[in-house]
Amino acid sequence: MLLLLFSCRQAVKGPEPPLPPVEALISHLPDLPDSFTGSGSFTISRNGVSGGSFQGLLVYRKPDMMRFMLLSSLGMSVYEVIFRNGALLFLDPSRRTGTIWKTGITWIFPSKDIIRTEGLHVEKGEDGYLLLPDRPVTGGTAAVYRFRKDLSWAGADYTIPDGLKVSLNVMSVSKGIPSLFSISVDSMKVEAVIEKFSTRRPVGEWAFTIPEGFTIREAEGAPF
Repeated sequence: MLLLLFSCRQAVKGPEPPLPPVEALISHLPDLPDSFTGSGSFTISRNGVSGGSFQGLLVYRKPDMMRFMLLSSLGMSVYEVIFRNGALLFLDPSRRTGTIWKTGITWIFPSKDIIRTEGLHVEKGEDGYLLLPDRPVTGGTAAVYRFRKDLSWAGADYTIPDGLKVSLNVMSVSKGIPSLFSISVDSMKVEAVIEKFSTRRPVGEWAFTIPEGFTIREAEGAPF
């Protein structure tokens, strides 16, 4: 009888703690500079199989422009990834070819000012909290922002109209800039460790243009 009573007491759970307000989560997003450049190491994998590690460069400009340039030991570009105007572009400099994929993603690193204009609500996630749209998104790109239990920003998941997902996982932020993060697109994943970065010089749109002489094809689904 005492054992049964003890078991019943153990099974009683207290009330769930209240969800944090939307603004409390938004306030924990990093204060991104308007633009920055960085250098560090990058690792590419596909279906969990490593495709190699490279030293490289990262260029960013608010709200939706980002460029990875992976370099050989001689400092030559061997692979490039460009996010620009809602499209994802993969470049192979050795073949002078590229593939563009229209994702509809309006930003990679979410901005506090932009997110505050969205209708969002908080739900409990597996390892923390989620910021989700108040209304279901149809015919467009839906974004879910993830936060840990301590309210620190963990990343975002973007669902593309064709059902594929782009996932951003942020492990570390330094001076408002994600310094350790990964971006996954379907079966492909790029992991970045940014060791040095600079905000001294503004980055213009020219940094995200496609080099001359490349043949670009448009992908209907994921570009690989």
